[in-house]
Amino acid sequence: LMLDRDEEAAAAFQGVIEAGESPYLVEAHYYLAKALLRVDRADEASAHLATAAAEGGEVGSMARALADSIEAIPRP
Repeated sequence: LMLDRDEEAAAAFQGVIEAGESPYLVEAHYYLAKALLRVDRADEASAHLATAAAEGGEVGSMARALADSIEAIPRP
């Protein structure tokens, strides 16, 4: 994601999610959402942010804040 390889990053984070329970699951949802936003897939990103936000903690708080920012953007 930091190398601007958004599709590759999205696939990698999706792989972490598909692997199931891990210490990185919440972060994978959050960063997958960020990758999806960069490729103009806001609806999918919102779903992953909701999942991350539901887990709470610091990443959950960041996910809620990002989700709130997305909702504040007017859509055509």
